[in-house]
Amino acid sequence: MIIEFCCNSRSSGQNVPEATRIARQCGGIIEDRFYKIKFDYP
Repeated sequence: MIIEFCCNSRSSGQNVPEATRIARQCGGIIEDRFYKIKFDYP
């Protein structure tokens, strides 16, 4: 099972800085203005 999380890297929401920090720590990539993180297991 693959789980994918996406968040808009250009959003101005209050939780975006924390979400992008977590994305970078988990090996997230930016693709089409979105941070994408994929996990092979929950």
